Amino acid sequence: MEGEQNPMIFWRLNHGGLFSLMASLAMRYTIGNPRIALQMTRHDVRAALYVPFKILVIENDGDSVRVEYDLPASQLSRFGNADVLLIATQLDHKITRLLDATSPAATL
Repeated sequence: MEGEQNPMIFWRLNHGGLFSLMASLAMRYTIGNPRIALQMTRHDVRAALYVPFKILVIENDGDSVRVEYDLPASQLSRFGNADVLLIATQLDHKITRLLDATSPAATL
């Protein structure tokens, strides 16, 4: 299902379970929206290399998590396609709003 910012979780990989030697828990999510991906790939099919995008959530010490990700515009700018970059920049803002809305500070 789509959330408020329109992303869907397509896939989840438990790196903690995959690599049992890791001291911390880490989950990698593949997240996106097929409509946004379609808009980009219509302009340049190479955009499919980076959408849907990935987010890595790492448990630091049991009380906090760290989120690592690359903004789509930073990856898609290499193709030099203004239409793709415009859509990617809009997606950057959606990702930022999504992560801001889910951070612990947002619930205080």
